[in-house]
Amino acid sequence: MGRPNRISFPGMFAHIIVRGINGKKIFREEEDYRFLLTLCRKLKVDFRFKMFTFCLMPNHFHLFIQICLSEDSKSISIIMQKLNLNYSKYYNRKYNRSGPLFNNRFKSIIVQSGKYASNLMRYIDLNPCSLSEKYRRNPFSYKWSGIEWTAKGKGPYKGLLDTIPWLKNDNEIDLFRRSYRFFLQERIFLLNEIGANILLNARIIGNKRFIRSIILNHQQYWLPIRKNLPLFVESAKKTMIFGLAFKFV
Repeated sequence: MGRPNRISFPGMFAHIIVRGINGKKIFREEEDYRFLLTLCRKLKVDFRFKMFTFCLMPNHFHLFIQICLSEDSKSISIIMQKLNLNYSKYYNRKYNRSGPLFNNRFKSIIVQSGKYASNLMRYIDLNPCSLSEKYRRNPFSYKWSGIEWTAKGKGPYKGLLDTIPWLKNDNEIDLFRRSYRFFLQERIFLLNEIGANILLNARIIGNKRFIRSIILNHQQYWLPIRKNLPLFVESAKKTMIFGLAFKFV
């Protein structure tokens, strides 16, 4: 069976996950992390997408982005093809290797704005907690994530990351950041244990209406899994379970 096409449309929020082939490292030195972020900065200008947080781990990385709102926006596949290809060339040249660096296909998850996206961002920013007790105690000490910008509005990635668009004014932004910091302090383990599996395996994250609208408005992207049964019907059942099962804190 073929693979379903990527859904991509103007204004779409997406959680992107890229993994090293066979779980191998894709970052060996600080320069490697910096180079990928430099590419992100350049591609943001070229393709006019927004990025709200990220986390670069030794063998994979997460991005949370929004596709450009204009009708001539480039698809998520084009953006990620450019990013992965340019980083692979850099990495292979630097370490005198050949062949693919990443798994065949990156994962992209469509996310509804608001509380769904906010909780996803927390998951991304808390990824380093799995690396060591040091980051579990203080996730702000991990330097290759957007956590400081998201929670405090400052840090080295201020020019790279964008302000969350569903927050309408400075008061809402300030309230969001204060509640975000509280969550990081008080609910750090709850999100990792309860939410991680859902956030990584869902195709769409949102409420029932949002999930249904995505599926029905983009039926052409869902390939049939057996005769006369379009995939979007079964996916509707599965993704709605994901959307309804996740209890936000």
